[in-house]
Amino acid sequence: STARTPSDLEKALAILNQVAHQALPSGVLSEQMDPATGQHVSVSPLTWSHSTYVAAVQNYLRKSRDLAN
Repeated sequence: STARTPSDLEKALAILNQVAHQALPSGVLSEQMDPATGQHVSVSPLTWSHSTYVAAVQNYLRKSRDLAN
């Protein structure tokens, strides 16, 4: 990651929060979402979407921890 300060991670956190808020009440993520409406427009649930989100959160947390030290 190119983040050098905790504030460099703010946009990443905003994106992670947006994805979490756009998940269905069950937590299910689809492959694609309409950017204008936020509606799920493709296959759902999609394991690949979930695993990528988890990997992104792990990377965010790791980098955040590294920058705090």
